[in-house]
Amino acid sequence: PLLDLAVWLELETPARRTRALARDGETFAPHWDRWAAQEEDYLARHAPRAAADLVLHPPSA
Repeated sequence: PLLDLAVWLELETPARRTRALARDGETFAPHWDRWAAQEEDYLARHAPRAAADLVLHPPSA
C-alpha cells in the first residue's frame, strides 16, 4: 500500500487498558493480559514505532 504519513500513538499501559476496556467492554477484560503480551512481542519483533513519521503522546486522562 501507499502510505503518506505513519502516526504512532504512545500511551502508558494503564491508560491503554482503561481506554480499551471502556471501548470494548468488560467482556474483553479476561483477555487483556494475553493480548498485551502478544502486543509486546509484536512490538519487540517489528518495531512499528520506528516507521512512524509522527509520534503523538495523547493525555492519559
